[in-house]
Amino acid sequence: MVPHARVRYYFRHERRGWEATAIYVTDYSLVDYELQERDGRLYMPAPTAAGTFGDATAMTYVMESEVHGGMGPELHPFSAAEDARAFVEEHGGRTVPFDDVTPQLIAAYTAR
Repeated sequence: MVPHARVRYYFRHERRGWEATAIYVTDYSLVDYELQERDGRLYMPAPTAAGTFGDATAMTYVMESEVHGGMGPELHPFSAAEDARAFVEEHGGRTVPFDDVTPQLIAAYTAR
């Protein structure tokens, strides 16, 4: 998952002229995950094993789904676009490629 704080950290440093050599996120296409229910909401787990990460720029992200992350609404990354589409079919939301994840998109998403 991609917590908004991490995305904001990336954008903040990008504005300062820093260039990331690599950005890694949890790749839910690689993870055999099980959603957890707490307080009437579904939550995505946050695996941290080395084999669960992938190149953030190559992911298709699901946003606006019914599934939250540890910090609330999240972007859920999938390396296989068909996995992202299947997740949307089951849990709602929409897919966006990495290039569409902008500071403006995140600001609008977190303001809702």
